[in-house]
Amino acid sequence: MKFFTKLLSQNSDRKDENGQTLISVWDIFQKQPSSAETKIRRSNYLIILFEGGLFIFGASFFNPGVLSVFVTKFTGSMNLAALPASMMIVLGSIGQLIVGPFLPKIKHLDKFLHRIYSSRFILLVIPLLLFLKLNSTFIVLMFFIIYGLFLFIDGFTVVPWTDIYTRTILPTQRGSLMGNRVVLGGLASTASGALIKWLLDSKMNLNTSYGFVFLLGAVTILSTIFVLYHLKDINETRPKNVKTVGVSAAFKRMFPLIKENHEFKKILVCRILISIGNMALPMSILFGTNVLLLTNSQTSTLIYIQILGTVFGGILWGQLSARIDNRMAVIVSFLMGALIPSIAVFLMVFHASLPATLIFILMIAMVLMTGMNIQAWLIGAYNYQLDIVPSADRAVSIMMTCIINIPLGLLMFLSGIIAEQIGFMFLMLLTLAVNVIGYFFSTQLIKRRSIPEYIKRMEAKIEHEQH
Repeated sequence: MKFFTKLLSQNSDRKDENGQTLISVWDIFQKQPSSAETKIRRSNYLIILFEGGLFIFGASFFNPGVLSVFVTKFTGSMNLAALPASMMIVLGSIGQLIVGPFLPKIKHLDKFLHRIYSSRFILLVIPLLLFLKLNSTFIVLMFFIIYGLFLFIDGFTVVPWTDIYTRTILPTQRGSLMGNRVVLGGLASTASGALIKWLLDSKMNLNTSYGFVFLLGAVTILSTIFVLYHLKDINETRPKNVKTVGVSAAFKRMFPLIKENHEFKKILVCRILISIGNMALPMSILFGTNVLLLTNSQTSTLIYIQILGTVFGGILWGQLSARIDNRMAVIVSFLMGALIPSIAVFLMVFHASLPATLIFILMIAMVLMTGMNIQAWLIGAYNYQLDIVPSADRAVSIMMTCIINIPLGLLMFLSGIIAEQIGFMFLMLLTLAVNVIGYFFSTQLIKRRSIPEYIKRMEAKIEHEQH
């Protein structure tokens, strides 16, 4: 109990760059007189926290480890194993790219989000198809269509949600909030991991087992709609210098943004390296089943361990971001990203001479770090980007990352093909090399104390260009 009290109140005695005391999760529960804007900030903090926890809990039933094993078992091949992970990035990015240019035209972002979130009901079709015990190929095909539609439509919410998030949550609170979201969802996900293991180890057939797994995930994700209904915007604080960004105007602004904002250029390169370095993460469990020939029981245990990794990842990245800075979270994520394939290469070379117990322990460590590192970019690189891009360029910067994410997202799909056709050794050595390069590059990012002055220079440059 003392740990959670400390976690929730970790910033209560800290101050931001302007000398104002930061509002922690613990402080939000205390009744204090405040303005309407402050009430919205406090309310949104709690809504984003608990919605995030619920969504992560629900999404854990659609964890990349779960989906890669599901697709492999129903198709009999690893070629499509990482396609769900690629779809998550690519289709979500396309949705963001469509909405991004029209963000300033949306007058009531909160109401817009409420309407889009109602589309999450389509997830209920997936377990229905499994319970009907249709042809396996048809089930996988329909899964990709429905899951892809869900990801595409949900992508419409990212840019408006980010705009509300960045204006209603204090910059120095974002890292800890994201970390606490992951911790809250991760703690709930320990239960989902146990349920998934129990369902997959049970005597039920595959259709029924996965049907219940996806049904639990869909119902939990649907519950977030009722939480997000209370999310509010602070319309009066929307930046005055943000003009309507047409598609062509947004594309024209992208290259000057990269040229003028050197820190944005750096974090963009880091995100590219993160995408390449993490392309093998969805294949971690399948590496154990195909190379090390782990049993079904060991595989279901690793799925549980990967979900558990999100708990430890949320704690680690949240603490690094809040107590040091987002830069450090990026640096450590590259180090961990290099350690994961290093273990895989070691096992491929020496597994024949290692005891089975040690092999499984190393696999647990590898999969645990996989679960931790999946969330690293969200808390580290994403928040760093929000910190170093002025509000006037925020929509354009998000569009820019979306455009880059579309081809990079296909790398995860490619990792399944590489593992099947070339082998895991090449895949792991490639990701190891990229993570090492990313580590040295990430050390060039500026520290938190230098960001306020940097933003002032960027805003002054934008104001000068507008005049």
